[in-house]
Amino acid sequence: MIVGAGIIGLSIAWNLKKIYNNKKILVIDKENNFGFHSSGRNSGVIHSGIYYKKGSLKSIFSKEGNSFFKQFCDKYKIDIKSTGKLIVPTNEQELEQLFSLKNNAYENQIECFLVNDKEVLKIEENVKFYKQALYVPSTFVINPLEVMKVLYDQLKNNEVEFSFNDKLIEVLDNNKVRTTKDTIRFEFLVNCAGLYSDKIASLFKIEHDYIIIPYKGLYLKYLGNNKFISKSVYPVPLKGFPFLGIHFTVSDVIKIGPTALPALYRENYLNSFGLLFQNFNEFKETLIYNLRMLLFNKDYKKLFFREIYNLFKSSVYNKAKNLLKEVPPISEFNWSLSGIRAQLVNKKTLKLEDDFIIFDNGNNIHILNAVSPAFTASFPFTAYVINNYLKSKV
Repeated sequence: MIVGAGIIGLSIAWNLKKIYNNKKILVIDKENNFGFHSSGRNSGVIHSGIYYKKGSLKSIFSKEGNSFFKQFCDKYKIDIKSTGKLIVPTNEQELEQLFSLKNNAYENQIECFLVNDKEVLKIEENVKFYKQALYVPSTFVINPLEVMKVLYDQLKNNEVEFSFNDKLIEVLDNNKVRTTKDTIRFEFLVNCAGLYSDKIASLFKIEHDYIIIPYKGLYLKYLGNNKFISKSVYPVPLKGFPFLGIHFTVSDVIKIGPTALPALYRENYLNSFGLLFQNFNEFKETLIYNLRMLLFNKDYKKLFFREIYNLFKSSVYNKAKNLLKEVPPISEFNWSLSGIRAQLVNKKTLKLEDDFIIFDNGNNIHILNAVSPAFTASFPFTAYVINNYLKSKV
């Protein structure tokens, strides 16, 4: 049994079916379709793994996932929208961080190139930078919903069962749960519930020091026809935090974003007092932990006050504008589909966790902090979960 029909839930079902073809696999989700939350609302960027510490799960499986998705897209005729990205510094301090990124890429055996002014302009003539930039050719962009539709159809054809509008609400014993639709017996359960993965883990009486704190990723979508940029362009990320900063993503359309704005509650896609009232307990919980982090994690203040201004369209636009020489006027950009990042926070240290976290609880395992680059890493990461946590028990 799998809880959650995002990319992690779908890919773990895919990998399980390859190994245990005779087993019954059921995927439940509280929404009416797959990929309703983070998986279907992300930018579709397939990352190289350049940002992540050597030996981390993110580092290992981003690189493997990048290669996997190239083959997957080729096999299922999924269009790759654009390839390559530039990471650009704006001052001497960021240039030093860029060199650190280059060294990290070298340690992780990821292809990238420090490029000088002439070389940068051959790649993207509209980019603005300080002295040098980092070019990462293996980054590319796909449509995440197109990928998940192929995956869902393949799973259905291979007799994987799906139950939508079905929420896990109670654990009855070690092999039985109650959902909104039924009482279900399971041999093994995998929690891939994203924004609510910590809550599901708590239903199984798992004692842990973590809580999901939501961050809203807002995007501006370019509405015009001027192809003013051909490559995705990123800033040097804020050191010490798992966010990449506001950047340009080039696919069928050009987008600016995402923000990492503290959300009011876990599914805070819309700004509505009525919805806030309905989710008041989540609001209270989120508010308390944001205040605690502001008081006791001095580095968090940098992130919080940098991001709070991104409530305003002009702030998002102006931050992105620093990366390019010429950008169409702000009137040609509108707010686009927003996403929520299910960021795990350690309740004791008040630090944002930077890697995927897995809880092994016998015949139920729980995947927490499956945030970016979880889409990129999904297939090899879930194969790793099966090999290391399920094979000896199923």
